[in-house]
Amino acid sequence: MSKNVYEAVRTKLQAEGQQAVATIELLLKQPTAFPNDTNIVEEITRLTLQLVQAEGALVTLEQYFSRLYAAPLVPPAPPAPPATPRPPDEEIKVVTPEMSPTLRRELENQELRAGPAPEEPPETETSEQSDD
Repeated sequence: MSKNVYEAVRTKLQAEGQQAVATIELLLKQPTAFPNDTNIVEEITRLTLQLVQAEGALVTLEQYFSRLYAAPLVPPAPPAPPATPRPPDEEIKVVTPEMSPTLRRELENQELRAGPAPEEPPETETSEQSDD
């Protein structure tokens, strides 16, 4: 089987499935679009079975033959350059806790996780001596 035949069969099965879906949707949304002698329940059942058959055949075809005829993977596109570079003389803004409630909360949470700070030992007065 050539790639063209594989793609033709795949496309035909997809089209059959889509046709069944479209007809079912039409029957459900506008039942008056079909003649009165059409048994809607039987017609939807028949179309649903047709959909299952087309989807099942498509899955089987792809399961057995897709690795032979799969399209080669396209390498990812290179990343786009930055939209607008910042002028060199523009000042970089530093965000402080006073400016950002989110930063302030995060710093508070970090302090809570770290626990209480160790206490510093009291200062002793060793440098002062009396001249008596």
